[in-house]
Amino acid sequence: MKNLDPTATPADGEEKTQQRILRIGTELFARNGYHGTGITELSQAVGLGRGALYHHIDSKEDLLYEISMSLLRRMIAEAEEIVAENPDARARLEALARALVREHATRKDAWALVITETRALTPEHRQSVVAARDRYEQIWAEVLDAGAAEGWMKPVDELERRAILGMLNSTARWVSADGALTPEQVADRHIEMLLEGLAAS
Repeated sequence: MKNLDPTATPADGEEKTQQRILRIGTELFARNGYHGTGITELSQAVGLGRGALYHHIDSKEDLLYEISMSLLRRMIAEAEEIVAENPDARARLEALARALVREHATRKDAWALVITETRALTPEHRQSVVAARDRYEQIWAEVLDAGAAEGWMKPVDELERRAILGMLNSTARWVSADGALTPEQVADRHIEMLLEGLAAS
């Protein structure tokens, strides 16, 4: 999103407007598809004229990029905080799983965009999104490696790590923040099954 002074923190009003643009843009892209949503429709939904909207975004593609990166930045920051606050790998693994499933339960539409519409990004933006995704996956790799080093689970290779993340990511299709099981309970059930299969002999 645009910030006229890159060294300044956006004023409260501007920050709220940017968050509204991100939220409404996510809703429109999810409902109509990225290519099926026009700037005119977006500006009307946000309640800003085209000129005012372009004060906050460079383009529709820029908005898709910011939606994607805002999700990934938050997930990376939360994962790094989990690693810093939990002393052992098992606690880190459980907390990472809960955070991931909770994210899918509360931001389904936004994550669907990250998964399905990344191809619409420019090569430069796509590279940044992929790099952020890889950084998040690297945190998982480090935690799983630490679990193996602690001796309570088997070593996990890249294929197995992707399978673990794929299983947790698939909960986005059905998990709900107000379902019979909380996102945290869903994550705990998944991790319980995983650890039974990965337990060291």
